[in-house]
Amino acid sequence: MIGRLIWVGFFFLGWIATPFCTIVMDLAGWPTVFELDCGETISLQRNGKSWQIELVDVAHQFQPDYRSANNADQKVFSQAQVVLRIDGELRVLKFRPYQMPQEHDGLRLYVEMTKSWGEHGDLATMTDLQKEVRLSAVCEGEPWGPEMVRFPIARYRWRSSLYANTWAALVPTKDTIYYHKGEDYGVMPDRLDVLSFFDGTVFKTPLPKGDGESNGLCIRNENGLWIRYAHMNLETIRPHLLDSASVSSGDILGKTGCTWQGTKSQHSDPHLHFDLNYKETHLSPYPYLVEAYLRDYPDNALPVAGGYIFGSPGELLELNASRSIARPGRKIVSYQWVLHKGGVRKVQVLPQEYTKPGFYAEELQIRLDDGSEYRDIAQVRI
Repeated sequence: MIGRLIWVGFFFLGWIATPFCTIVMDLAGWPTVFELDCGETISLQRNGKSWQIELVDVAHQFQPDYRSANNADQKVFSQAQVVLRIDGELRVLKFRPYQMPQEHDGLRLYVEMTKSWGEHGDLATMTDLQKEVRLSAVCEGEPWGPEMVRFPIARYRWRSSLYANTWAALVPTKDTIYYHKGEDYGVMPDRLDVLSFFDGTVFKTPLPKGDGESNGLCIRNENGLWIRYAHMNLETIRPHLLDSASVSSGDILGKTGCTWQGTKSQHSDPHLHFDLNYKETHLSPYPYLVEAYLRDYPDNALPVAGGYIFGSPGELLELNASRSIARPGRKIVSYQWVLHKGGVRKVQVLPQEYTKPGFYAEELQIRLDDGSEYRDIAQVRI
């Protein structure tokens, strides 16, 4: 009887779960999040359509790591290929930093995390994955979450700081293996307003005396989704944001800061940290924030050069601009890499070899069909 009630509940919301998958989140207006092991299937129904999705294979790719004494393999994750069978047809999804949902067969599909990747590392490992891959989905044409959610920083400019970390990317710390579980936006302290992502209630606050850590401010909505902001300076946080205070989407919460370990100690990397969760489950905030940014700001494109790229002398690496995003209605017509060693290459994907250890910056320029131009850099660490 219990199993029948659960099945009926999923059918009412438009998604049917077979006994071979785990539904993590199934809320009206939000992507449905589910997990599969290889060989397992989920049956999805939405907007009068249905899909059978089977997880066929997961293959990881790596990059070298010579920093951490605890890393016997001397390698870290760089991307994964997730092979699905959708209504009998094989489709491949990529999981990597800065990856947006991909469209296949009338669905927008996204790899949230793989179990191997999530459980690897020294810091912020994920123990909440039950199966090999966590995915999420909406129909083509649907937004990634409600359109009322707001980008969390006012007067921000995309990729305006050299410091940034994104979901699942390796954070370039000195000795540890740390894949980021959220988004970091480099910003000047005490300058820009921090905004509420959605309507909700404060359930954890650093007020009135600080929390001795990163001044984490947590807000939960009525569906059990919750967000955490970190690193605001205490005196800029709005004084009414005590436990149980109500906030609305777009409300000012405070200003960007530099607090870590209880002091204003982020002198070289001040930033706002934002993470998104559903009950005990970590979710990737990246596609939500990209779409929120495009609603809140007029940019016609978001250039993505790839963030941090790690390699060894003599190894062939890849500069890849394919994750750059054009606003619907606009089109990227050209890609151009301006290289640190001189020269310009007009390609989207560019293999590169570095012969000496060091830090290198490679500039990406993209041009749109309206003549506008946007730029980003890849930070290559050899």
